[in-house]
Amino acid sequence: MKNIAIIAIAGLAAAATAGIAPSINELSPNQPGSDPSTQLLEIRGLANSSFSGFFYSVESDDQSANGTIDRFETVSGTFDANGLLVVTISDLENPSATYVLASGGTAMLGDVVNVGDIAGQFGTVYDAVNSPDAVGDVGLGYGAALGGLDLGYIGSEPILIQRDSISGDWLQINFANDVFDAAGNLLGNAADFDPNFDGNVGTFGFANLTVVPAPAALAVLGLGGIAAGRRRR
Repeated sequence: MKNIAIIAIAGLAAAATAGIAPSINELSPNQPGSDPSTQLLEIRGLANSSFSGFFYSVESDDQSANGTIDRFETVSGTFDANGLLVVTISDLENPSATYVLASGGTAMLGDVVNVGDIAGQFGTVYDAVNSPDAVGDVGLGYGAALGGLDLGYIGSEPILIQRDSISGDWLQINFANDVFDAAGNLLGNAADFDPNFDGNVGTFGFANLTVVPAPAALAVLGLGGIAAGRRRR
C-alpha cells in the first residue's frame, strides 16, 4: 500500500508539471510593508525553454475603472531545470485585480477589456487569475472570462497566491500565514503543511507549498479504506 501511495503522489506531481503552456505560478497581490517599486513574478513552463510574453493587471473592483488595464510589461527569460522562471516586474496595485499572462496584442494602458476581442487585445492568453480584496468585488474579475480562474474572497487581501506544487491548484495565503483554497475555504495554517513556509517571503524559484497529504498519510488512508471495505463485506 505504501508503494501505491508513493505512485499516487508521483502521478500528481507529474500532472502538475507536465503542461507545456506557460502559466502564472506565484505572485504577491499585496506585499508586506510599504509598497516597493518592484516585485517578483514566477512563471511555470517547459524546462530549459525560453519564454517571452506580456503580463497585464486589470482593475477588477466596483469602481468606475473596472475592466481597465492599469499595468502591463514584457516578461522574458529561460525556464530552469524545474520549469520555473522568476522575473522582476513593477509593483502591482493592490487587488482587486485580474492578472493575465499572454503573448501580447493591441491592448494598451487605459484600455478596457473587451471579452469579444480577447485574441485581438491579448493574443494568446496563457493564464489569468483574479484576486479580490473585498467581498463586494467577487464576481467582478476577468479571470474566468479570459480562460483562467476567479479566486474567492478570504476575508482580506491575500499577501501571496501560488499554485500547489503537487496538485497545481491555486492557494491563497494571508498575513497570518493562513492557507485558503481557490474558492476561499480555510485549509489551515501554513505551519500545518510546512513549518518553514513564510507567506511574507514566498517560494520564488523553489517548490511551492503543497497541501496534498504526504505519502505515509495517503498510505494510512488507503489501509483504512481497505479495512472499511472488508468490514462492509
